[in-house]
Amino acid sequence: MPPSNISLDNFLTNRVSQSIFLKPVTEDEIKRLSTAFKAGKASGFDGVNIADIKSNIETLAKPLSHGHVINLSISAGIVPNSVKLT
Repeated sequence: MPPSNISLDNFLTNRVSQSIFLKPVTEDEIKRLSTAFKAGKASGFDGVNIADIKSNIETLAKPLSHGHVINLSISAGIVPNSVKLT
């Protein structure tokens, strides 16, 4: 492809500076969503069993939401490498 003096900006129309909007995750939302998980399924890439999550959701929901584990990741736009799928 030959070099060009045309800027990439010339091809971008209707630019949106923020295209996704996320609300902080709440403790109740985490509890509610956990009930939708199908028990008996195989563990995920992290090796955590769904039955273990569901049986411990009362303990897990607060640190996940109030402890900013999920919310900090969303607001900073950073996902720890340890939870990324490769």
